[in-house]
Amino acid sequence: MQHTHSAAKEGCPVRWCNTEPQPRIIRRYAPGIAVPSSDCPRQCGTVEIPYPFGIGANCSLSVGFNISCKVQDGVSRPFKGDFEVLDISLTHGTLRVLNYITAYCYNASTTSMKFFGRYDGYVGRPSSLYRLSDVQNKFTVIGCNALAFISDYNGTGYQGLGVATCRNLSDLADGSCSGMGCSQTAIPKRMYYYDTTFLKGVNTSEIWEFNPCSYAVLMEAATFRFNTTYINTNKFNDTYNGRVPMILDWAVRDVKSCDVAKQNNMGTYACLSSNSDCVDSTNDQGYTCNCTNGYEGNPYLQDGCKGVIMGLFGVMVIIMIIVFWGQRIIQTEKLNKVKQEYFRQHGGLILFDRMK
Repeated sequence: MQHTHSAAKEGCPVRWCNTEPQPRIIRRYAPGIAVPSSDCPRQCGTVEIPYPFGIGANCSLSVGFNISCKVQDGVSRPFKGDFEVLDISLTHGTLRVLNYITAYCYNASTTSMKFFGRYDGYVGRPSSLYRLSDVQNKFTVIGCNALAFISDYNGTGYQGLGVATCRNLSDLADGSCSGMGCSQTAIPKRMYYYDTTFLKGVNTSEIWEFNPCSYAVLMEAATFRFNTTYINTNKFNDTYNGRVPMILDWAVRDVKSCDVAKQNNMGTYACLSSNSDCVDSTNDQGYTCNCTNGYEGNPYLQDGCKGVIMGLFGVMVIIMIIVFWGQRIIQTEKLNKVKQEYFRQHGGLILFDRMK
């Protein structure tokens, strides 16, 4: 694991700054809203990149929705800043990324403790589109003598901690994360920044033979299941090469709510489909867009929400046609069998032989 530490905690952090020029407006749906070019790539590797997100100029709603597509080890991977993107959901307004694990390990060669990973797990700012999901993430701490802190000094002022202890491996159980070897702590809403560190006096220097490292990370709770091997091996850290899934809640945050957005005073209302609804963000100010009931697709594009009912009607028509012709073929085969049987029973075969 490489040790990295970013000191950019004020203004625009280095890995979230975007020095690229604002996208040039090709033509407009409405004042302030640009049409994404048809040449815009909508996939990076195996990950779909739906509008309002985009790769390159003229491809996203705003700079905050820009995604970078990088080639690593011969594979294309999407990134938001330093965080690899696993999935983008328009319906739920979430971005699933890989977050970096912080580790505090005992080095037997130097007989000293050493930090690995990142202190500043995620650095955003108030104007950012993204908030750390308070519903889907938990601050997860792993170890048998671990005390880790998570804080949001620059935002909500939140400070929390996670504690994990155990006397030996026999205390632990797979799937259990309630304090013995593993703990998970909820975070508040409206967090756009966090950093984490360990209390240096609480470490693994006395138990390194069966627990060399402690780990701390904000991660998606639903995908995590504690395994006792995380205590005495590097398995937890190695699963995603020092990273684990984390959920970001995104929204259009230039206004406080849908009531203000729908007034469209700035001409930037993002729910462009006529069959779309505005949905207030549940994690700080802002809104997202969804297709109305009976429609599906992309509500951020004109005519982006297509009627599901019409689609189902078309499918039903096709099914009915198949059934009709299937029944007709079956009835024709039955009629032919009846004719052949009648022909046989009334001497048809004998007459046929005499005519040869």
